[in-house]
Amino acid sequence: MTTQRNDETQLDLSPVAQPSSQQLLDQLADEFVERLRAGERPSIHEYQQKHPSLAAEIEEVLCSVAMIEDLKKQSETVGAPPRNHFDEIQLERIGDYRIVGELGRGGMGIVFEAIHESLGRKVAIKVLPSKAFEGNDQLVRFRKEAQAAARLHHSNIVNVFGVGESEGYHYYVMEFVNGQTLANLIQSFKNSDDDSSFSFATDRERFFWSADKISKIADALEYSHLNNILHRDIKPANILVDDKQKPWITDFGLVKELSNPTMTKTGDIFGTPQYLAPETLEGKYNQRSEVYCLGLTLYELLAGQPAFFDASPTQLFKMIATVTPRPLRQINDKIPRDLETVVHKAIDRDPKRRYKSAGEFRDDLERFHNDLPIRARRVLPIEKAYRWAKRNPLTASMTLLSAVLLVVVAAISSYAYVSTDVALQKLADKHKALGLEKEKTEAAKDLAENNERQMRQEYRRAEANVKLSMKAFDELFKRIMTKGVGRDLKANMELEAFSELSMLETTVTKDDAQILQGAIRFYEKFTEQNIENDELKLEMAKAYRRIANTYHFLGDLKAAQKGYDKAIEFYRQIVQKAPGEIDMVVNLAETYNELGLSWRKQRNLAQGMKQHESARRLLQQDSYADSEECQYALCNTLISLCSFSPGMNGNRPRTFRNNRLLETDGALLRKALGDFIRIVPKRSAYLREADLISKQLVSQAPENPSYRLLRAMLFRTRATIFGVDGDAQTEMAQLEQSIKELQRLIEDYPENPTYQFALAHTYTIRVRNVPRSDQIEMFKQAESLCEELVQDYPRAIEYLDLYASISSRLGHLHFIDKELSQSIQYFEQTKTSLIQLTRKTPSVMAYYYQYFAASDQLSDVHLRNDNPAAARREIQSLIRFLQNSIVLNRARPKKLEFLDKARNKLRRMRD
Repeated sequence: MTTQRNDETQLDLSPVAQPSSQQLLDQLADEFVERLRAGERPSIHEYQQKHPSLAAEIEEVLCSVAMIEDLKKQSETVGAPPRNHFDEIQLERIGDYRIVGELGRGGMGIVFEAIHESLGRKVAIKVLPSKAFEGNDQLVRFRKEAQAAARLHHSNIVNVFGVGESEGYHYYVMEFVNGQTLANLIQSFKNSDDDSSFSFATDRERFFWSADKISKIADALEYSHLNNILHRDIKPANILVDDKQKPWITDFGLVKELSNPTMTKTGDIFGTPQYLAPETLEGKYNQRSEVYCLGLTLYELLAGQPAFFDASPTQLFKMIATVTPRPLRQINDKIPRDLETVVHKAIDRDPKRRYKSAGEFRDDLERFHNDLPIRARRVLPIEKAYRWAKRNPLTASMTLLSAVLLVVVAAISSYAYVSTDVALQKLADKHKALGLEKEKTEAAKDLAENNERQMRQEYRRAEANVKLSMKAFDELFKRIMTKGVGRDLKANMELEAFSELSMLETTVTKDDAQILQGAIRFYEKFTEQNIENDELKLEMAKAYRRIANTYHFLGDLKAAQKGYDKAIEFYRQIVQKAPGEIDMVVNLAETYNELGLSWRKQRNLAQGMKQHESARRLLQQDSYADSEECQYALCNTLISLCSFSPGMNGNRPRTFRNNRLLETDGALLRKALGDFIRIVPKRSAYLREADLISKQLVSQAPENPSYRLLRAMLFRTRATIFGVDGDAQTEMAQLEQSIKELQRLIEDYPENPTYQFALAHTYTIRVRNVPRSDQIEMFKQAESLCEELVQDYPRAIEYLDLYASISSRLGHLHFIDKELSQSIQYFEQTKTSLIQLTRKTPSVMAYYYQYFAASDQLSDVHLRNDNPAAARREIQSLIRFLQNSIVLNRARPKKLEFLDKARNKLRRMRD
């Protein structure tokens, strides 16, 4: 018995019973995972001590398993979050938001449908308990990155409105989208009995639908990346499709700001394990990683199943690190080969072989959708073999050795046959030689013709791509400029002229303008290489003019002028080559005038006059005398030239708006007056010509609103000029004609704000020898009109600018009449409007100067009202405003001058 037991013991200890190194590592990994899930914190060093011969392999495998498990805890989206976080939460309200119901749960928090009561709008709000943040660094990171996401404004990104904290709960507020996730849609595609609004007649229709939706998401990701922001959790559950089948990226809870790398610790891994890019396991994550995640999402949408699934943590880690997803056409051979090629390029395990950006991925998806050749190429079998060999060098070398032996055996076996056949082959070669010589000549000719055809085809394709890109730029521009527009745009509104932009209630930002600026650089290079292509020049001219008008609208006048100069350069080349193209002539003239207006807003009347004169000389050529469009543009130009007057509201420099500002800008005033004096001798001739043109236009089309507005503007300009020249009676008659025509236009076209704005402007003209009570009444009518415009179009700079000017003038008039309480009210209203203007257009220095003047005058009104305490508070507030105005540092001497005046005034009050 003893012998038998010894024999059995020897058998148990034999090498055959010992597991292999790989089996042992798998066993250790499974044990390690069980201990982690049980809440333990097992030491990797402990395992290394037990198995020193595998210390390096143990560290690599267990570290990776630990990261995967930690990642699953962070990002799990299926099932309820941990109970100790928020299972017991019963929220009815958080901050200013009333909770309506729960939309979903994830590993980071609960998403509720809510009502923002102060604004009366529906939102989605993600609530995260304070326990979700283990330390202050995490809280700072959450706030910073949520604020970064809030800066994104794209038609396919769910807007993040804000971030906050209430009663221990951290939250961020998002735009509410009524729809369902791609994850739910993929599930519904599997279940043909599901009642879904997303039904497709054929598989092909579904494939093209999927490519279109993911291309739009790729466009949104490209926009996010251009703004230095990574999403870091792209997956089907974070992509919504609304009831109009528009796709949206949501849940920027793991967003990363590329420009702020310190906010994320080295080695952090974010995202959902099933959708991780291979390099993420090494702590690396960039734009190409997000291309990979989006590619996996499209893979799942097409295949109906994830690329990696039904795997334990250890298996999932191995699959991500080593396995290439199964080719799509092996799952469904109906998937188009080009679409399969695009997807597998996006999910290539090697980041260098993927698309360089989400934009490239988008472009190839759009080419597929538009039946154009894709840029990606299929991986050939020999390349697949090469990649496999690089990943499996030992197996590959053994396979290669076997293949070489087979080739040697086959060569020896074939030698006898080959040597016998050589003689016959030589004879056949001689026979073919004569035919080949003849074919070479014909082949060379065919090759040259084919090369020429191919070059022409490639050029046409490049030109078509540029045209397609310019069309995309056109759509991008209109999409950006109409952000936040609450009213439908007219079908014929091209948004090229500044007059069209200035009446939009848009949320466009300077970042949007810079995106548009960057979007046309490639097209400009292509145009330089094809300098004779007038069609491309036209597109470039239109693009630069739009960008310039966008900057003009935002108040960045220097950037606007650079764009105008570029647009004029392209338009002039077109007009010089084809002077009979009336549309181009008018566009060039309008661009000259828009550039002139931008110079006038910077108080450089000489440059403004120069641009208007360029437009006048162009349009007064005899060849354009019979063109109605040119005559209309010429009349507008002549009126602009005549409006160079210290008495002309709106077009005059800011220095003429009140006496206090004149004191601070005397040099500018003298320069402006000098420019005005140079135009006076020509003014009468310009007015007569404008009068003749406008009469002729109105006689041809009496009901044309543009021509009627032209007449009204002519009357207003003449009223201004007669007022400056001292002819009060004629001034009033012209003013009444202008007002009468504008009132009729408002009655006929009540939805067009242009006429209301023009009438408000007209009421502000200061008429000589008119009682002050009548002046106040006219300004109050202007205030009423402008107040309505500001309410309907709160983002329109021109309307708010006029409103501030009207308020300031009313404050001054009431001060003169000793109606001090009303004067205080209007100066406070002026300050409020100017604060809004400095925020909307921080680069326009004039608004800071006007704020100084309004605040200074308000303090005088308080002193006159026997309220020195209020006057002191006003000057103290003014000093703080000046100190905190960083933009004023660009005009530091003026800032110091204002501060000195304010401090001296405060000192006199205290004395």
